[in-house]
Amino acid sequence: MPTHELNVTSGGAKLIAEASAQLAAGANGSALQFNFGFSTEEALAQQSFIDSVTLTVTAGPNLPLYLVTADVSGARWLPNTPGGFPLDPAALQHTPTSGEKQYPIGFDYFVSLSLPSQFVGQPLSLTLRLFDNQNALSSAAYLDNIRVVPEPGFFAIFLLGTIALLFWKKARTAA
Repeated sequence: MPTHELNVTSGGAKLIAEASAQLAAGANGSALQFNFGFSTEEALAQQSFIDSVTLTVTAGPNLPLYLVTADVSGARWLPNTPGGFPLDPAALQHTPTSGEKQYPIGFDYFVSLSLPSQFVGQPLSLTLRLFDNQNALSSAAYLDNIRVVPEPGFFAIFLLGTIALLFWKKARTAA
């Protein structure tokens, strides 16, 4: 069962369902990693408002970063949103996974975000908002396995480099 799951079913009474995860401040070089998914019974229809989900990371009180907006047509990563924090697309990786879909149409991703320097040392909030169009069709979204992963320390990188150099020298002398 996912850590944070939102459902809207059968014309639910809410226009929006929301879940937030509060995270500790990230250090320099940290990455925010998690699993994210959306599924729905809705089909894509022209000129209609369809259920959708938006995922935002906020650092401190005033730095919203809109990671993704998704609906039955797919996911739009780093949507251009007024007032949103601009991010280099190379800082965000999203890999499709084969998670459990609650409804017939949907997708799941493993997401890794290299935290921008402006987010370092700030408390982080990851917020999932599910918008329901009030029809009789259901939709669901989830977040799971949320964690801040620290950058490998200098000593760990130095040690790996030293081991690689020793193997390389040994291979050269054996040849």
